[in-house]
Amino acid sequence: MAEGWIKLHRKITEWEWYKSPSVRCIFIHLLLTANTKDKRYKGHVIKRGQRLTSANILAEENGMCQRTVVSVLKKLQSTGEIKKERFMNGSLITILRFDLYQDIEYSAQGCAINAQPNAQPLAQPNAQPLAQPNAQPLAHNIRIKEYKNTRNNTTTKEPAKKLSLDRDGRMVADYFFRRFGGSNLSKMAATYINTALTSYSAKELMKVIDAAYNDPMVQNYNSRKSLSYILNMDRVATYLNNADK
Repeated sequence: MAEGWIKLHRKITEWEWYKSPSVRCIFIHLLLTANTKDKRYKGHVIKRGQRLTSANILAEENGMCQRTVVSVLKKLQSTGEIKKERFMNGSLITILRFDLYQDIEYSAQGCAINAQPNAQPLAQPNAQPLAQPNAQPLAHNIRIKEYKNTRNNTTTKEPAKKLSLDRDGRMVADYFFRRFGGSNLSKMAATYINTALTSYSAKELMKVIDAAYNDPMVQNYNSRKSLSYILNMDRVATYLNNADK
């Protein structure tokens, strides 16, 4: 399982779930741990691109709570990244475009042995494939020179983009200010709100803010009375789990 490596195209940064840390983490983890070839298990064939696992196992492997993993798997199914089926005492997860993402096989020495130049990388149908380790150094040097020239060009700076909140985001921010006071929302705080809303509802996040307001470990430390502390994904999951007990 820990041998070899996977192909991960830079265009994954344009994937719709890339800015959701928990979804991105689980999906890349599935790419890393899925079968690279068909294998038999107790009379069944687990195919290339499949993984026999469970939400509990994935939670332990990624340092998340089980509830977060269940939510992530639903999101990945909703956009056609994976297929999840009940299998024996767990789940059989199939990465639906595994051969598209991992279109090159490598020998034990790291040499490409079955390149498919026409395969298309994740989230970018017309993107060029990744350059291989044996690419000419001249092209690499040219790219470095172009990058330095771009950094030195101070006349084409683009104005900074404002980070906006939708209706649910504003609702969460207003509720936080009513509980903890204040009115100024930083870019970092807005980022934490938008990230948390990819996995949880505004109602759930307001419940988290209530739990944090009643938490002595928050009230006794002013540095923790912030959205960036309270809406940490692991902390959100912990507060919600405790609230459900």
